[in-house]
Amino acid sequence: MFRRALTVGIALFIACTGPEPEGLMPTETGEGPLIRWDTLAKPFPDLPLPNNVATRIDPTSPTGRRINLSLEASTVAESLVRAKANEMDGFGLFSPVWLSFEDPLDVADMFERHTKNHDFSDDAVYLINVTPESPEFGWATPLDVGQGNFPLGLEWPWQYWDFDVHADSPNLLFATHDEDVNGNGVLDPYEDIDFDGVLDKPNTWDGKDPGPGNISTLITFYEKETNSLILWPVAPLMEKTTYAVVITKRLKGENGEPVRSPFPYINHAAQTDELAPLAQILPSQPYNTSLDEVAFAWTFTTQSITDELIGIRKGLYGEGSLGWLAEAFPPDLEPKVVMDKDTPPEGGVVDNVYTLPGYVVLDLLDMVGGMLYDQQRTKTLKADSTYVDYWVLGSFTGPNFLADQDGFEVTEMYPHDDNESFLIDLKNGTASVAPTKVTFMCAIPKTTDDHKPPFPVITYGHGYSGAPFEVFGFAGRFAQFGYATCGLDAPGHGLALPVEPGMDWPGFVEGILNDMLPHLTTFYKGFVNGRIRDLDNDGVISSADNGGDFWSWDVFHLRDMVRQGVVDHMQWIRVLRSFGEGRKWNADSNDNGLADDLMGDFNGDGIPDMGTPVNTGYPVWGQSMGAIISQVLTAVEPAVPASTPIAGGGGLIHVGLRSTNPGVPEAVLMSMMGPMVIFTPMDDGTVELAWLINDLHAEYFRVPDGEDRDPNRKHYYPFARTDKIAPGDTVIVRNLVNGEERYSFRMPLPEEDDTPQPDCKGDKACKLEKARCQLNIANWTKPECVKWRGWRISLPADGTSAMQKRQLLGLKDGDTQPVPITCAPGAWSVELDENEQPLGPATCADPIEDRALLFGDAIEVAIYSGWVEGEDLQTAEPKAVIDRFEVPITYHGAIYPEGAPLIPIATGYGRARNTPDFRKLISVAALIVEKADPIAYSRYYANREALECGCGYDEGTCPNGVCKYPHGNMIIYHAIGDPNVSISTSLSLARGAGVLDYYGPGLTRNDLLLRAYVSEGVEGFRRHYSTGPNKLTFTDWEKDKKAIIKDARWPDEFTKDFQENPNGALPLHADPDDTDRGYNEFGEPSVPGYTPPTRVLKTDGTNVSGHLALRLPYTYPLGAHGVEFSDPRYKFNIKNYVENQLSVFMTTEGKVLIDDPCLAFNTCEIFPQTMKDDWEIHLHPKGTRPEDFQ
Repeated sequence: MFRRALTVGIALFIACTGPEPEGLMPTETGEGPLIRWDTLAKPFPDLPLPNNVATRIDPTSPTGRRINLSLEASTVAESLVRAKANEMDGFGLFSPVWLSFEDPLDVADMFERHTKNHDFSDDAVYLINVTPESPEFGWATPLDVGQGNFPLGLEWPWQYWDFDVHADSPNLLFATHDEDVNGNGVLDPYEDIDFDGVLDKPNTWDGKDPGPGNISTLITFYEKETNSLILWPVAPLMEKTTYAVVITKRLKGENGEPVRSPFPYINHAAQTDELAPLAQILPSQPYNTSLDEVAFAWTFTTQSITDELIGIRKGLYGEGSLGWLAEAFPPDLEPKVVMDKDTPPEGGVVDNVYTLPGYVVLDLLDMVGGMLYDQQRTKTLKADSTYVDYWVLGSFTGPNFLADQDGFEVTEMYPHDDNESFLIDLKNGTASVAPTKVTFMCAIPKTTDDHKPPFPVITYGHGYSGAPFEVFGFAGRFAQFGYATCGLDAPGHGLALPVEPGMDWPGFVEGILNDMLPHLTTFYKGFVNGRIRDLDNDGVISSADNGGDFWSWDVFHLRDMVRQGVVDHMQWIRVLRSFGEGRKWNADSNDNGLADDLMGDFNGDGIPDMGTPVNTGYPVWGQSMGAIISQVLTAVEPAVPASTPIAGGGGLIHVGLRSTNPGVPEAVLMSMMGPMVIFTPMDDGTVELAWLINDLHAEYFRVPDGEDRDPNRKHYYPFARTDKIAPGDTVIVRNLVNGEERYSFRMPLPEEDDTPQPDCKGDKACKLEKARCQLNIANWTKPECVKWRGWRISLPADGTSAMQKRQLLGLKDGDTQPVPITCAPGAWSVELDENEQPLGPATCADPIEDRALLFGDAIEVAIYSGWVEGEDLQTAEPKAVIDRFEVPITYHGAIYPEGAPLIPIATGYGRARNTPDFRKLISVAALIVEKADPIAYSRYYANREALECGCGYDEGTCPNGVCKYPHGNMIIYHAIGDPNVSISTSLSLARGAGVLDYYGPGLTRNDLLLRAYVSEGVEGFRRHYSTGPNKLTFTDWEKDKKAIIKDARWPDEFTKDFQENPNGALPLHADPDDTDRGYNEFGEPSVPGYTPPTRVLKTDGTNVSGHLALRLPYTYPLGAHGVEFSDPRYKFNIKNYVENQLSVFMTTEGKVLIDDPCLAFNTCEIFPQTMKDDWEIHLHPKGTRPEDFQ
């Protein structure tokens, strides 16, 4: 309907205004590939995107536009996403440009033009700012045309679940298989092994399948299947700005002819005015071309990024259209009781119930540290922690912009906010918002002659599914600099223990505390749970719920979980700054019997322990998820003078595409690809059918060799078994609601194999053969394994979320037992024993089977004998149809009983990996998430005044109208080879912040990193090997040094290499920073010509006011996520180096950046004396020493 209306609208416009509008230049005739322009294509229009043609004019929008997508989609879930997207006011700043052609391109020529130099004059495609009032008018942003800025290589290509036919493909986006088994160019029976209806050919330069360990031949900017260019900008664009994509005649088809416009002119006539500046821009430097050289051009406008967060920040201080936030959410703070007067530490007394003495935590470090770390590491941690006086817990009230908007009954445990996103109208000053409690933990330093309360504060952000306990590793170091260290529970996060059958983890932990450290029980109870909600309807808070909806396939919710974390920190800094202004709290911290003491005075001495207006700057940092939050916060919170995020990055969608972080692929990608139906040949001769769908962020563990999968594993839910699917049979899965269907088949047996369907009858060897054949894709085509070969399909389908299930089932707080979906609310009951404990799940007297259809789309699985396709399907009778649950499923509080209509147990988009549809979905997701993506904020680090300094309403950050912190000083840290958060994302952020040079004559530092495969970061591709006097071998990996080399989550990475060549050189990563000055403990190669980039910032041209820098510590030769505290097992203590470097940087508000080996030894002159005194504790007994670097 939208496409028809658009066509009619343009025709009416032409008819009513006289002559047909003209473009910039007429299109020349020719035989080159024609650019596609099909607004009717599904699931996305097939026209050059992003494109202002796909917008509507809206004067109330910050850009004057809104995206205008068709709401028609396969699922209700996707339609809702499209509706939200239509409220967006523009396109992406760091999202790909893509367009398709009717015929193949000469991609080799394009690659050569864009990669041989940085000269724009010979490029085939330009991306140019055409907004006349923009400070970057006429500037071009380079595009990645295979240079490697956006590597697609997968560390673990096999991690994407059962019967993934692409488990041997080194990327998620492009096909690498050659399905044309007989080479006849026709899709023959049983060749379409991924069931996408296309005869797949490898998207590689040589046309061959690269296999899982080699990605060099993959074409990353062009999709052969659709003749599509996919071009990512190398650096972020400006927000609220119009850009032109210019396709020159240098872009040619395989026939050597220039590509052609789909119109009589080189542009859509509606965009002629926006493109007019090209006549002025193109003849100038650096293009030296003209409109005559243009084959086609179009425009798009980027979305607003910062407006809402800046509006919220102003509102919290009573300014702007959201100024009412200041009164609605005044600064408050509630301390938590952390000590019980009746349970003092051994030999001590409890003087204050709100402070946990530092010496008590030392006992905890002895117990926990001994389990997690070696003795020497624990010793360094205790040495630092000695300087913490006490620890405190508390909470404050902040605005929750993710509060329920559906009108459900809201409780603390079930706030029904797992599907929400920000709803803010800055123009009219309205927002959907409600109060929320934000929990925190702080470490308060000991008072010294140099450092006294109120102490300045450094705030740390923890990682995904983590909690603020991570500050235990660093608080003692900051305490020696006189800084308190605090950590907030991120939205939906906290400390929680697993819930497992047969194991009472909460009881076990409390038992240990009561037996060994009873004085810590109160602290533990105050710390546990934090902000976690029950997301799976089991009636308890567990580790499965911790952050279960933070990284999510619901990209609008994902976006705003990050932004909510930023808002929490804004309010936190506001609360800290309010201390000392006479504010009281409802707590008796001075133990005088009156709950009227100063807010922030935990120890009751009459002085706030930290914060107050005396401390004007509030540095922040964090790791992984916490780093991402801090990177956004640094741009929009003017009270943050410096930050040192570790393992954050820019271009969040690239994190999800490559991450091995436990639970991230499941949380983000599983529901994008699914729900999937898994078909597994079993050892009893049947085929098991199961739903595969995301269950929060549970990790889908890799099965060790010689073992089979756990039948009760997370995400996997069998719903039927059948003996009707024989080898060679056709199986079609149909969604009877939206009409989507997926064609599949069971692979026929080899001609020489007439073995019947296997039935192991308990035979161990038979069962081991099943596991070996099914779990390793390399075995699937072996003759003895074909009979065991399973498969899967992806199907777009609507189910219900856990919170929707609550409404449909009538679940209330306190309900812990699952309820059949065939039971109406109020019609079910749970039988209890004599102790009022449930004896089993809920039941109802009169189940209504078809009530199941309220919970999801009706699904059927039709089984046909042999190969059936095309017109034959219209007449063929299936030999079996499965349209009801034959095996019951329990999922998120609901029981899907046997006999109920078959439905999906959860929602998914059904976009299978390595397909154009999945690639397009990822591109759209990149656009949606950008308002929470650090890359979109990176340009403001060096120039905060261009965004927000609080001038006119915040004297603390803008005294006398002068911006106190004109820069958001930052060291962007990322450990080499990080498999959890791709290091390429931090290189992107560094380019966006103006730190990492990527354009200019000669080789840039960005080029050097790309050539050394630092951005790629996958040691399995074997780009480098250990060498030199410290050469590591496979024997070192297997035996001698595995404590600091081997990946505990991938213990057999090089097992085969060790068996075949034990003395062979170990593959590892290059070390560009060369922090150890060539010592090369692991035999790692350097990157010749590279030096760590630093951008020195000055306020008046002479005085250094800060730094922006990129540092890539080599903490682990096979790649590491984040940086832990000091580790003397290393002969050059790189972790101590980083910990000290960031400590100095933040405690000097970014004005001092040291790159000196003294950081590794605690011997730098600037350090506190306490650190210098402890220097030897950080040394490896046989490692480097300070004199080695003099």
